[in-house]
Amino acid sequence: MADKVNQLASRGKRYIPGPEVDRRYNISAMTRWRWGQNAELDFPQPLRVNGRQFFAEDELEAWERRQAALSGRACVDGPGSSPATEVDTQLDG
Repeated sequence: MADKVNQLASRGKRYIPGPEVDRRYNISAMTRWRWGQNAELDFPQPLRVNGRQFFAEDELEAWERRQAALSGRACVDGPGSSPATEVDTQLDG
């Protein structure tokens, strides 16, 4: 499993495991699954390796920028920036 992820990473993409994505957005695994099922939200789809999910970091960052643009807020790049609050607000109604 790690070999496949490492091979992909060697091609210039960094992949983040699902639990790390959960921490990044302060969400549960179930919320991550719901986001993946919501076509309107357009959350990046994971690469699945041996039952584990890995997300391309560049796709997550692009999604963050789209969410920031939709919310009318400027996007702040870098660690600690998270659109989770805005997304939760959109999902709650």
